[in-house]
Amino acid sequence: MPVVEALKTAQLASQYTDRVLFVAVLLIFGLFGWLVIKWLSKQHALVTKDYKEAVSRFDMSTNKYYESLIDLVQEGATRSTELKVALSENTEVIKKNTTVLEQSNIQRLISDIKK
Repeated sequence: MPVVEALKTAQLASQYTDRVLFVAVLLIFGLFGWLVIKWLSKQHALVTKDYKEAVSRFDMSTNKYYESLIDLVQEGATRSTELKVALSENTEVIKKNTTVLEQSNIQRLISDIKK
């Protein structure tokens, strides 16, 4: 009888050991899964942070671009106004010079005729 009881005890112990091993493997896989999820969540947070910084930098550079473009357009408008004034003044000077030249040519013709 002691041999039968020893065999039963050995069988019970082997079943118990299988259960313990199953629970241990389950815990190990659970721990590994938890660590992977934790690592992935950290990576996601870093990517989100980098994305927000990139969008912020892009918005800042776009704003700077538009501000410089507005400055260029305003400067161009100012130059255009200055050019318009200069052209109108030059036109008036050319008209006066033309009148003076015509008078000079008329006087020369008159003096040539008198000779």
